[in-house]
Amino acid sequence: MTTLCKRFLFQVAAAAALGWGTCSAQDDVSHRFVKTNDKNGDGKLTVEEFPERWRVMFKGLDADADGFMTAIEHRAFREAAAARRKEQAAGAEAERSGAEQKTETFFKRHDRDEDGRLARADLPVQTQKGFEGMDADGDGVLTREEDTAWRIKHALRAAARKEKQQRMKPSSPPTHADVPYGEHEKQR
Repeated sequence: MTTLCKRFLFQVAAAAALGWGTCSAQDDVSHRFVKTNDKNGDGKLTVEEFPERWRVMFKGLDADADGFMTAIEHRAFREAAAARRKEQAAGAEAERSGAEQKTETFFKRHDRDEDGRLARADLPVQTQKGFEGMDADGDGVLTREEDTAWRIKHALRAAARKEKQQRMKPSSPPTHADVPYGEHEKQR
């Protein structure tokens, strides 16, 4: 079970314990969402009642896997998503800070005339190869802002690739305990 999934399930349990189910419908987006889409009026949504364009998300919203999504589950999902966005924003800010530090170090090393601009000739040979991609405005010189933006863009791309690789990793193969071998009661 992923960390995000565990966090989501914990938030659903916390929501139930805190009595989120008693919030007034007009004050709570999740209650309004359920009320708007609840065709049979039972206070929860089935996959058929769920908006069609979002049905692929239903399984993730149905935290207790009972086939229904309640306002409590919807709210917990929204809060988990907000927390994830906050973490991503903090990561982006850290990425920016790290990129700015690397840019300063790079410019101290290569900006011989200390004008805050680097021409292609000022750069190491391996960096000259990617100069056009770094020089965002195409004026033939690299500024601190262009270098920082380039570093952030590449760091975010690398992080996205790493995250995608993590998601694509196959789950571990079943062990002998996971494979049924017969009709013995321990196998059920």
